[in-house]
Amino acid sequence: MFRQKETEKGYFERIKNKFRGEDPEIEYPDFEEIEEEAINNDLIQLPQLEEDRYTKLDSYWLYKGFSKALIYYDEFEENSEYRVIDPKIDEYLDLKNGLRKELKNKLLKVDIKENKEKLFYNNFKKVIRRVKEPIEIPKFLKLYYHLKRDLLGYGGLQPFIEDNYLEDISINGVNIPLFVYHQRHQDLETNVKFGKEELESLVMNVAERSDKRINFARPMAEATMPDGSRAQMSLGDEVTIRGSTITIRKFSEVPITPTDLISWETLSPEMMAYLWFLAENERNIMIVGGTATGKTTTLNAMTLFIPWGAKVVTIEDTHELRLPFDNWVPSVTRPQQGVEAEDIDMYDLLRGALRQRPEYIIVGEIRGKEAVTLFQAMSTGHTSFSTLHAPTVERTINRLENPPIEVPKSMIPTLDAIVVQSFVRGKEGKKRKVKEIQEIGNYNTETNSIQTNLLFRWNSNKNSFEKLSNSINLKLISDETGTSYSKVKSEIQNRSKILSKMIENDVRRYKDVVKSIKRFQKRKQELYNELGIKDES
Repeated sequence: MFRQKETEKGYFERIKNKFRGEDPEIEYPDFEEIEEEAINNDLIQLPQLEEDRYTKLDSYWLYKGFSKALIYYDEFEENSEYRVIDPKIDEYLDLKNGLRKELKNKLLKVDIKENKEKLFYNNFKKVIRRVKEPIEIPKFLKLYYHLKRDLLGYGGLQPFIEDNYLEDISINGVNIPLFVYHQRHQDLETNVKFGKEELESLVMNVAERSDKRINFARPMAEATMPDGSRAQMSLGDEVTIRGSTITIRKFSEVPITPTDLISWETLSPEMMAYLWFLAENERNIMIVGGTATGKTTTLNAMTLFIPWGAKVVTIEDTHELRLPFDNWVPSVTRPQQGVEAEDIDMYDLLRGALRQRPEYIIVGEIRGKEAVTLFQAMSTGHTSFSTLHAPTVERTINRLENPPIEVPKSMIPTLDAIVVQSFVRGKEGKKRKVKEIQEIGNYNTETNSIQTNLLFRWNSNKNSFEKLSNSINLKLISDETGTSYSKVKSEIQNRSKILSKMIENDVRRYKDVVKSIKRFQKRKQELYNELGIKDES
């Protein structure tokens, strides 16, 4: 409950008794206390599911005290469904709409970029004190939630924005159920639909907050939302027959870590240890796969293995990569803005990056002429990590050497390893996997072919990862550093043990993983001792 030193009366008791009186001068509250008050007043209740038809799969808060996600399996329909449970406000709609209009006018007059919740709350208190009808605590909380959701968020879309387990949100037209892609439960139909006017207003809202224009003359737009998520939108029914649409690929504020990927069985500890060793020893790595197979996620996780203090430049169309370094220059492309302005593409950014003398260049996605410059940079000693849309190593090489990319085939061996990501179907549905890791060998001029070495592979029959050969890269690093091959292999084993121990100790939070990797680079033996690992090297 809310606490006040000067009185034993509860916070809402004071507000309820003084709505139409003088300003009670109540301090701005702790939002955890608002959440607690909402829970105490049972604003929402999960429905009772028929046991012979529904099986509950998952349930968790989206906005504590106010909205929950309920995921269940429907035996009758033979599919899983996602339901948003939040406070019902049907009987207060007229009051809510009146307050919404007044609040919106007030908020337009102030800068809400900073402390926007505080500004909203203070203005909410002011307008609600003028309401003549009684406002009991549950009613106060429901109005607070819905108005905040509408004015600071994206209305009925906001609960899905709050759900950190969602990767994709799809609104496919008017009065059609919203669909989501969930990290645990894959594709799910939801209980949320939008009418024509509400959906058009939502499209305009997303575009406006992303500094993009969309109208019936130009009914399509792509945008980067304020939180970094990517949105593709259409307005009306001229280009999308069933009405306005929004597809959002969500951005996670907290990056996925290497231990997360291992815990999700995207790859094995030994495979991640191998990539760790390559990254630390300045090898060039490309991650390939189809759409939404997790290429950028794996790329971002791999950047944690870059030696601390090395200068890094990242080049992207949309800012998605998050690195824990200060010596990092993040750069993004810019489309042409105005008649006199020029667009800045990946090629421009890469040319600029080379003048900054980076030790590592990370390219979010290779698409065109910038690839030749990147391969030239790799051949002159700049280490590169990158991604490319291609389902196999063979298709990767084919894409690289043909238009519009056109990297000379003789330059492709400057790549050291290609990581192939894919969706794999199993008993638990689709899962992202590193399907294989192949090493790139020499270019054979006589056969016009590039040698490859399949090092790791996902075996669907055995439901496990397997190592198939000895590593070309580890042998080369052994020769370059004057370290015995057996000692290099022991290094991989040590790192694999570290990653396994970190997972065992639930070291998965971004800051904790960064701290452990940094300690390995600076004080290796101290980390071994802490995790109880014997150095095998």
